[in-house]
Amino acid sequence: MSGRPGIDDRPQEVLAARAQALARPPALEVPRDQLRLLTFSLSGERYAIELRHVVEVFRLSSLSPLPRAAAPTLGLTAWRGELLPVLDLRQILETPARGLDDLGFAIVLGEERAPIAVLADALDDILSTAPERVRPAPEGVAVHRDYVRGVTEDARLVLDGERLLETHR
Repeated sequence: MSGRPGIDDRPQEVLAARAQALARPPALEVPRDQLRLLTFSLSGERYAIELRHVVEVFRLSSLSPLPRAAAPTLGLTAWRGELLPVLDLRQILETPARGLDDLGFAIVLGEERAPIAVLADALDDILSTAPERVRPAPEGVAVHRDYVRGVTEDARLVLDGERLLETHR
Protein backbone atom coordinates (compact mmCIF):
# COMPACT_ATOMS: atom_id res chain seq x y z
CA MET A 1 0.00 0.00 0.00
CA SER A 2 1.24 3.46 -0.78
CA GLY A 3 -0.55 4.95 2.15
CA ARG A 4 -2.68 7.16 -0.09
CA PRO A 5 -6.38 6.38 0.06
CA GLY A 6 -7.96 5.00 -3.12
CA ILE A 7 -4.66 4.02 -4.77
CA ASP A 8 -3.96 0.35 -5.30
CA ASP A 9 -0.36 -0.83 -5.39
CA ARG A 10 -1.32 -4.02 -7.28
CA PRO A 11 -1.79 -2.66 -10.81
CA GLN A 12 -0.78 -5.94 -12.50
CA GLU A 13 -3.38 -7.90 -10.52
CA VAL A 14 -6.07 -5.34 -11.26
CA LEU A 15 -5.21 -5.26 -14.98
CA ALA A 16 -5.16 -9.07 -15.16
CA ALA A 17 -8.59 -9.28 -13.49
CA ARG A 18 -10.00 -6.67 -15.87
CA ALA A 19 -8.53 -8.44 -18.92
CA GLN A 20 -10.01 -11.75 -17.79
CA ALA A 21 -13.45 -10.17 -17.30
CA LEU A 22 -13.32 -8.50 -20.72
CA ALA A 23 -12.14 -11.70 -22.44
CA ARG A 24 -15.28 -13.63 -21.43
CA PRO A 25 -17.76 -14.01 -24.29
CA PRO A 26 -21.00 -12.16 -23.70
CA ALA A 27 -23.76 -14.33 -22.32
CA LEU A 28 -26.63 -14.95 -24.70
CA GLU A 29 -29.64 -13.69 -22.87
CA VAL A 30 -32.49 -15.88 -23.98
CA PRO A 31 -35.35 -16.26 -21.53
CA ARG A 32 -35.75 -19.83 -20.31
CA ASP A 33 -39.29 -20.02 -21.63
CA GLN A 34 -38.13 -19.37 -25.22
CA LEU A 35 -37.54 -21.99 -27.90
CA ARG A 36 -34.21 -21.56 -29.69
CA LEU A 37 -34.51 -22.82 -33.25
CA LEU A 38 -32.00 -23.48 -36.03
CA THR A 39 -33.72 -22.54 -39.28
CA PHE A 40 -32.75 -24.06 -42.61
CA SER A 41 -34.10 -24.95 -46.04
CA LEU A 42 -34.22 -28.10 -48.13
CA SER A 43 -35.62 -28.35 -51.68
CA GLY A 44 -37.23 -24.94 -51.38
CA GLU A 45 -39.06 -25.81 -48.14
CA ARG A 46 -38.29 -23.99 -44.88
CA TYR A 47 -37.73 -25.86 -41.62
CA ALA A 48 -36.64 -25.32 -38.03
CA ILE A 49 -35.43 -27.62 -35.28
CA GLU A 50 -34.80 -26.93 -31.62
CA LEU A 51 -31.18 -25.99 -31.04
CA ARG A 52 -30.97 -28.30 -28.02
CA HIS A 53 -30.99 -31.27 -30.42
CA VAL A 54 -28.22 -29.85 -32.65
CA VAL A 55 -24.69 -30.99 -31.87
CA GLU A 56 -22.94 -29.40 -34.85
CA VAL A 57 -23.46 -28.19 -38.40
CA PHE A 58 -20.88 -28.61 -41.14
CA ARG A 59 -20.59 -28.40 -44.91
CA LEU A 60 -20.98 -31.86 -46.32
CA SER A 61 -17.94 -32.58 -48.51
CA SER A 62 -18.58 -36.25 -49.20
CA LEU A 63 -21.39 -38.75 -48.92
CA SER A 64 -20.73 -42.46 -49.42
CA PRO A 65 -23.71 -44.56 -50.48
CA LEU A 66 -24.64 -47.35 -48.11
CA PRO A 67 -25.65 -50.43 -50.14
CA ARG A 68 -29.07 -51.80 -49.22
CA ALA A 69 -29.68 -49.01 -46.72
CA ALA A 70 -33.34 -48.44 -46.04
CA ALA A 71 -34.87 -45.06 -46.77
CA PRO A 72 -34.39 -42.38 -45.53
CA THR A 73 -30.65 -43.10 -45.19
CA LEU A 74 -28.76 -41.35 -48.00
CA GLY A 75 -25.37 -42.66 -46.97
CA LEU A 76 -22.48 -42.14 -44.58
CA THR A 77 -20.10 -39.26 -44.05
CA ALA A 78 -16.98 -38.91 -41.90
CA TRP A 79 -17.49 -36.85 -38.76
CA ARG A 80 -14.96 -36.54 -35.93
CA GLY A 81 -13.32 -39.81 -36.93
CA GLU A 82 -16.63 -41.69 -36.98
CA LEU A 83 -19.04 -42.72 -39.73
CA LEU A 84 -22.23 -40.73 -39.43
CA PRO A 85 -25.50 -41.73 -41.14
CA VAL A 86 -27.04 -38.90 -43.18
CA LEU A 87 -30.82 -38.92 -43.52
CA ASP A 88 -32.99 -37.29 -46.17
CA LEU A 89 -35.80 -35.30 -44.52
CA ARG A 90 -37.67 -35.29 -47.82
CA GLN A 91 -38.16 -39.04 -47.53
CA ILE A 92 -39.06 -38.85 -43.84
CA LEU A 93 -41.61 -36.09 -44.39
CA GLU A 94 -42.83 -37.57 -47.67
CA THR A 95 -42.16 -34.40 -49.67
CA PRO A 96 -40.95 -34.29 -53.29
CA ALA A 97 -37.22 -34.69 -53.79
CA ARG A 98 -35.42 -32.77 -56.52
CA GLY A 99 -32.28 -34.88 -56.37
CA LEU A 100 -28.90 -33.98 -54.94
CA ASP A 101 -27.58 -31.01 -56.89
CA ASP A 102 -25.14 -30.05 -54.19
CA LEU A 103 -24.26 -31.77 -50.95
CA GLY A 104 -25.11 -28.73 -48.83
CA PHE A 105 -24.90 -29.08 -45.06
CA ALA A 106 -25.19 -31.81 -42.47
CA ILE A 107 -27.05 -30.93 -39.28
CA VAL A 108 -25.82 -33.35 -36.63
CA LEU A 109 -28.52 -34.26 -34.12
CA GLY A 110 -27.94 -36.07 -30.85
CA GLU A 111 -28.43 -35.88 -27.12
CA GLU A 112 -26.46 -38.41 -25.15
CA ARG A 113 -27.26 -40.88 -27.94
CA ALA A 114 -25.54 -41.96 -31.12
CA PRO A 115 -25.72 -38.99 -33.48
CA ILE A 116 -27.41 -38.84 -36.86
CA ALA A 117 -27.32 -36.09 -39.46
CA VAL A 118 -30.01 -34.61 -41.66
CA LEU A 119 -29.34 -32.94 -44.97
CA ALA A 120 -29.95 -29.21 -45.53
CA ASP A 121 -29.46 -27.09 -48.66
CA ALA A 122 -28.92 -23.84 -46.74
CA LEU A 123 -28.67 -22.66 -43.15
CA ASP A 124 -30.71 -19.57 -42.44
CA ASP A 125 -30.61 -18.32 -38.86
CA ILE A 126 -31.04 -19.07 -35.19
CA LEU A 127 -34.18 -17.57 -33.75
CA SER A 128 -35.88 -17.48 -30.37
CA THR A 129 -39.62 -17.65 -30.00
CA ALA A 130 -42.17 -18.31 -27.31
CA PRO A 131 -43.49 -21.90 -27.44
CA GLU A 132 -47.07 -20.65 -27.80
CA ARG A 133 -46.09 -18.89 -31.03
CA VAL A 134 -45.46 -22.26 -32.66
CA ARG A 135 -48.90 -23.25 -33.90
CA PRO A 136 -50.02 -26.78 -34.73
CA ALA A 137 -49.49 -27.68 -38.38
CA PRO A 138 -52.67 -27.07 -40.41
CA GLU A 139 -54.55 -30.18 -41.52
CA GLY A 140 -53.77 -29.46 -45.20
CA VAL A 141 -50.00 -29.75 -44.70
CA ALA A 142 -48.93 -32.82 -46.65
CA VAL A 143 -46.18 -34.12 -44.38
CA HIS A 144 -45.67 -37.00 -42.05
CA ARG A 145 -47.18 -35.24 -39.03
CA ASP A 146 -45.43 -37.43 -36.44
CA TYR A 147 -42.21 -35.55 -37.12
CA VAL A 148 -43.64 -32.02 -37.01
CA ARG A 149 -44.06 -30.08 -33.77
CA GLY A 150 -45.77 -27.15 -35.41
CA VAL A 151 -45.40 -24.12 -37.66
CA THR A 152 -43.72 -20.79 -36.89
CA GLU A 153 -45.31 -17.44 -37.69
CA ASP A 154 -43.16 -17.21 -40.83
CA ALA A 155 -44.46 -20.63 -42.02
CA ARG A 156 -41.47 -22.82 -41.13
CA LEU A 157 -42.21 -26.40 -40.13
CA VAL A 158 -40.71 -27.02 -36.68
CA LEU A 159 -39.42 -30.58 -36.64
CA ASP A 160 -39.61 -32.84 -33.59
CA GLY A 161 -35.94 -33.58 -32.91
CA GLU A 162 -36.69 -36.17 -30.24
CA ARG A 163 -38.90 -38.12 -32.62
CA LEU A 164 -36.25 -38.02 -35.38
CA LEU A 165 -33.62 -39.31 -32.96
CA GLU A 166 -35.86 -42.05 -31.53
CA THR A 167 -36.99 -43.36 -34.89
CA HIS A 168 -33.86 -43.14 -37.04
CA ARG A 169 -30.98 -44.56 -35.03
